[in-house]
Amino acid sequence: MSVKILKEDEPFRLVTDGRGHYAVLEARWGHVYPVHRHDCCCGCDDTPEGMEQAASKEWARATQAMAEFDFARQSEQRFAEIIW
Repeated sequence: MSVKILKEDEPFRLVTDGRGHYAVLEARWGHVYPVHRHDCCCGCDDTPEGMEQAASKEWARATQAMAEFDFARQSEQRFAEIIW
């Protein structure tokens, strides 16, 4: 399976496996992390294989993943505004 990045707005990525599955990942320092899984303590390598591994429990439908991507982007901006 090959994961492709559909949209990217640092540090977030909307990815797909090309088979109707979509996920939102966060990329930092050469690693990718699932956005919603807080039980994942370490990231996966920032490669197609690593993105697939990080997204494996995150797969969703396109509309849900796009909404999550937009929410993550907006929340990141809001968090940056609060702390700075």
